[in-house]
Amino acid sequence: MSLYQKLAALKHGTEHLNYGRDIIANWAVESVMGVSNPAILDIGVGKGEDLAQIHKQLGRNAQLYGLEGFEPSRQKALAKGIDARAADIEREVFPFPDTSMDTVIINQVLEHLKEVFFVLSEASRIIKPGGTLIIGVPNLAAWHNRLMLLAGYTPSCIGTVGPHVRGFTRRDLKQTLELGNYFTVQAQAGSGFYPLPETLANFASRIWMGGSVGLFMKATRTDKKGHYREVISAIPMETGYLLPPR
Repeated sequence: MSLYQKLAALKHGTEHLNYGRDIIANWAVESVMGVSNPAILDIGVGKGEDLAQIHKQLGRNAQLYGLEGFEPSRQKALAKGIDARAADIEREVFPFPDTSMDTVIINQVLEHLKEVFFVLSEASRIIKPGGTLIIGVPNLAAWHNRLMLLAGYTPSCIGTVGPHVRGFTRRDLKQTLELGNYFTVQAQAGSGFYPLPETLANFASRIWMGGSVGLFMKATRTDKKGHYREVISAIPMETGYLLPPR
């Protein structure tokens, strides 16, 4: 077994930390305190784990919505009582009115997308002014990814033979969210720290967020009129990004 394989094996049993479910749930519950029957949407809801934990912690009625393109996962979300709707989130306008959501979650999804600006623009459209956007992504600058790059390896979170097509660092994600002043980042957190066991990983990710496996940000939708797509439309890019219609 190579040194890389030995180090990779040490992470076994801590993979759940990468999803930051406790962070997501705590922020989501906090974001709707005082809101009667809040509307919460999970974009790329998967099997509904995040919304199920939020509902459990919230302990009261909430309108739980999800968008999911993988039918087996969507069916499992439906079984949890979530209004999970089939959608191609990179190409289909979200089936919700403007300013209809109190909180929107996008956890471990953006790294899979080319049309990340389409998704962020739709999120900016449907979140109420003062509402909350919660995002979780793998950290391209995690300390183990830095070591891999130094050794000539592609960082594990963005390998060519893999599902991810984008990489994010803490500064890059914050800058992306705050483009055009449609969102203001209010809180940041890290989770997971390879190859440390869970207790040490939790401690290390608090001490050095930028070296964590997962990055999480909570942003507030400002009261700026229009949608996030407006600022992207004004930036020259040498690729044909799809943006929602005006």
